[in-house]
Amino acid sequence: MRSVYRALACLFAAAALLAAAPLPVSAGPINDKMQKKIEIYKKQTVAWAADPLIVVPVKDANAKGPIPGMWQRKWKELKETDRLVSGVRHMPPASS
Repeated sequence: MRSVYRALACLFAAAALLAAAPLPVSAGPINDKMQKKIEIYKKQTVAWAADPLIVVPVKDANAKGPIPGMWQRKWKELKETDRLVSGVRHMPPASS
């Protein structure tokens, strides 16, 4: 009888592990319309990566580190009229 319980316990444990295991996710094939948009975004990304108006301020900001007291939730709580948000939104890279 104990062997039956052990077998069942092993079966349930294996089922639990399988249920908790991440499964591969696929969004499906990329059609021609989607591929055209992807190519446009790729070209725009390459242009941004080569633009010193964007690259220099990003490097400077990265060198300074995070803004003290700011985290993702805090950014979401701020209004667009907040001085900090307004300052970021009106920097040359954001307004170009």
